[in-house]
Amino acid sequence: MQLDPKPLVKLPKYPHLEPLDTAIWNAWLDTTPWPPDALVAYDVHVGTVATVPEGTPENYRRMVEHLSTLRIDVVMLRPGQTLVIEIKPSASLSAIGQALGYCHLFHAKFPHWERPVPTILTDLPKPDTPALCAALQVKLLSLGKPITA
Repeated sequence: MQLDPKPLVKLPKYPHLEPLDTAIWNAWLDTTPWPPDALVAYDVHVGTVATVPEGTPENYRRMVEHLSTLRIDVVMLRPGQTLVIEIKPSASLSAIGQALGYCHLFHAKFPHWERPVPTILTDLPKPDTPALCAALQVKLLSLGKPITA
């Protein structure tokens, strides 16, 4: 599977994003100047595909392949910068682990792109999240207020 980034455009719905994730993403797009050269890809599949037994019908094999890989919420590409973005309401330790893991898997699958920066976008992070992000070199983008879908 190739990465097929598109120009950054605000939409009412995005592949793989839950309604609250969509509300957070759109609120960020509303409050942050969009880089004119930014490209984005949503629902980027990375990681190892589960194996299926020999003789599994093709439609089931494709379903297992589609559902067994991990999915990055958003990859934002700009000249010289690749952000792997995990969107998480009330981001905490799990979001940090996801951002770091997704970055590693993205770089393994797409080594020709700029080394990705693990990034979390949240409405309001949990109290320990900013310090942990700083210590682990994870970029934290916070709206600074709670968002509801």
